[in-house]
Amino acid sequence: MPTSDKNMAAVLFGQAMDTARMWGNFAEAVRLFTQALQHDPNNGEIYHNRGMAYSNLERWREAISDFSRAISLSPHPSSYEQRGLAYYQTGDRDSAFNDWQKALRMDSRRTFAIINLAWLAIEEGQFQQAIELCSHAILVEPTCAKAYENRARAYLEMGDRTRGLADIQTARELVASGRDTSDFDLSE
Repeated sequence: MPTSDKNMAAVLFGQAMDTARMWGNFAEAVRLFTQALQHDPNNGEIYHNRGMAYSNLERWREAISDFSRAISLSPHPSSYEQRGLAYYQTGDRDSAFNDWQKALRMDSRRTFAIINLAWLAIEEGQFQQAIELCSHAILVEPTCAKAYENRARAYLEMGDRTRGLADIQTARELVASGRDTSDFDLSE
């Protein structure tokens, strides 16, 4: 591929990122990412980011397709996490679970994957497993309010009001102080 094509792809990629981040115009970002892919069709980062734009538009099938292509070109835990989220949104919980597990096998410190696996455990009534997952997330990222919120929910479901309320308080303090480092997860 000629250097000029890669340069054009980089320019379009930058424009798409700015359009998505600064303006929240995800439809335009998809258009620009698509143009960038015409110049650099084997760039996993472009597919990943177009998948993110599709996710923001709730176009889950397109997002899944782009994350799958990104994974085939350059596997990264984030692509597995995001594809897992898109699978979850389409009702495919098994594929979501598998992708979050793959992300964790690549990097055991991926709190996004850990928290979403904990949420799946809560939905399935596996509260002790959810507590263990959230506790691991808290060890990895002690300022992740979502980990405390999900663990609180599991504690409360198990009847442990004291620990549940303590975790709710910790989550509130993290959010109020601006120290919360949570990513999006399924419990929002």
